[in-house]
Amino acid sequence: MKPSGINYKYQSHDGTRERIPDAIKIEADQALAEAKKGNFHASINVYKKIIQMCPAIGFLRNNRACCLASLEKFDEAETEFLEAIRIFSANRDKGIPIPRSCRRTTQRNLITLYKTILRTKQLIPPVTQRRKIQISLHTMSLIREIQLIARSIGRKGIVSALSKFPLYLTTRFNTALRWYEKVRSLRADEFDRKNNIDTAGIVYQSDFRVDNKNQSHAVYYQGSDSLFFHNAISSLRINFNEYTFIDFGSGKGKALFLASAFSFKKIIGIEFSGVLDGIARGNIRRFNKDNISVFSMDVVDYAIPGENLVCYFFDPFDGYIMAKVINNIRSAYRSYKKSILIVYYNPRFYALFDAENWLERQNHIGTVMIWSSKG
Repeated sequence: MKPSGINYKYQSHDGTRERIPDAIKIEADQALAEAKKGNFHASINVYKKIIQMCPAIGFLRNNRACCLASLEKFDEAETEFLEAIRIFSANRDKGIPIPRSCRRTTQRNLITLYKTILRTKQLIPPVTQRRKIQISLHTMSLIREIQLIARSIGRKGIVSALSKFPLYLTTRFNTALRWYEKVRSLRADEFDRKNNIDTAGIVYQSDFRVDNKNQSHAVYYQGSDSLFFHNAISSLRINFNEYTFIDFGSGKGKALFLASAFSFKKIIGIEFSGVLDGIARGNIRRFNKDNISVFSMDVVDYAIPGENLVCYFFDPFDGYIMAKVINNIRSAYRSYKKSILIVYYNPRFYALFDAENWLERQNHIGTVMIWSSKG
């Protein structure tokens, strides 16, 4: 049953200009009609069938997500909304004349979903109440951001620092991202509370307290989101007990603990910050899993083992260090001829992996890209 006061907007295929076969238009109209009548289960099943035949059509995923959200299947709905947004953007890049209103509608639906989640968790008041409420977020304050910008100007120069200012503004003032951070914070707190560990929050580069020439190439620590991590790793078609999972820049160990839900042979974290490494080791003791270990060292100096690997990156450093790590992984692949998969969350430097002729891109799930070795 649709939660009181919550409205998600469906999209008709006539307004999206996405090309779908005529035979599927009839089923799409049927699914949309069922959704508007409140028959969400029936509509979800029809959309699932259509999406399998036409996976690159955004409005189908938006509509299915609306049905899932109305049934309070929030995780599945969030995944579908984000995939719809990505598809709309990708189709526009390909020259398909999709109105910007389609993407904006899905973004508004996503924001509504996030508000619904937080309201369900009783972290924000009902729609009828207009009072403000303070929500604890693991995001940096404006004063802290100004300090970091000033420090970046002093270290890298004003031209280099200000070149990243448009990206900063996009992140800071994007409504969907702000609500996502609230829900992400909620999931992080619930995960830590359930497992009696400390992986949530942000640790800034200036607080790493390391004496390392590569410190300037690192970014701040923030734990992986459990939903997107699970979606990405679940999509890997491998026997997990034959693979070793390595998190490059493991921080407090969030990805290591998330990976323990899968039957990996070994789970390894590499972290050069003594502060973060110490927290991770304390978490491992409380988490009580025998196959998790961490190495306190620079990822550039880590010797890639001759095993089947899942190499995980949550945007831990810039392209300079990423290129060096890719060189190490490539050398290990050529030496040992083992299967290697790359899982890259928030893939700013995905082009470095696309340029490797021994890798081929396998998937793109929300904010995660995946490559696998050939052969």
